[in-house]
Amino acid sequence: MLRVVFMTSFARSGETLMLRCLEAHSRISVVNQIVSGDRELPQDNALFHALREYSDTVIRRGHPLLAHRNPHPFGIILVKYGIWVHKYPHVNFVLARNPFAIVKSLKQYALSNQENEGARRKRLARWALQIDRSLVDLCRTGDETEATARLYLAKMTAPESQRLGVVRYEDFVADPAVQLKRVLEMLGLGWTPDVLNSHEAYAKGAVGHGDIDLSAPIRQTKFTPNVDLPKREFDVIASITKPALDLYGYKASNGTVSLL
Repeated sequence: MLRVVFMTSFARSGETLMLRCLEAHSRISVVNQIVSGDRELPQDNALFHALREYSDTVIRRGHPLLAHRNPHPFGIILVKYGIWVHKYPHVNFVLARNPFAIVKSLKQYALSNQENEGARRKRLARWALQIDRSLVDLCRTGDETEATARLYLAKMTAPESQRLGVVRYEDFVADPAVQLKRVLEMLGLGWTPDVLNSHEAYAKGAVGHGDIDLSAPIRQTKFTPNVDLPKREFDVIASITKPALDLYGYKASNGTVSLL
């Protein structure tokens, strides 16, 4: 039996980068959501959608859904858990990122992909259908910043059954080795430098979810407190997401975010 572990997160939180790193560990099998959509195996998509409705915390290594894989006999099936709320008891760890950076990143993503308002709202409403249906109308017709903040709050404070730990994106990119060791310890696995060199498994220019370059090494980035968002947006996000900010060790004040 293999353990099924969910990585709780929210869009634009560095999910693809974290999954790419962990996939390099011999005992971790990541269920898709790394390589950009049109290059994913149909079998992986089927496995991913099945696990979104999966009611157990283990799965047989010989399960038909894993027939196209060759997971380690004592391995972990790791599932990206970002755009729905799981209704069954589950084991998870959290990859958290401050919501101000997420809103800014979503804006940049929409701009670089030439998305109009309709496309942005359609995506938010699709997430709401799977996270909190009461937010669907807000996502379709209300303030986009408020809608994103409320979705973030609903997802990142959803009930959990067995949390292994939390790693913040800001800490991850500031010191990848330290934070990857922490994640592996949460999962009960030993260290391997392969996770730091995971980019070497991809051809130059390979594109991952969120349009990241999978062939590029982790770019270490020092955290900066300046958010660079309009005051109204900052205040809306800070007010709505305060329970999640407190939960994950962020402090928002006067247009800046601090790590506690």
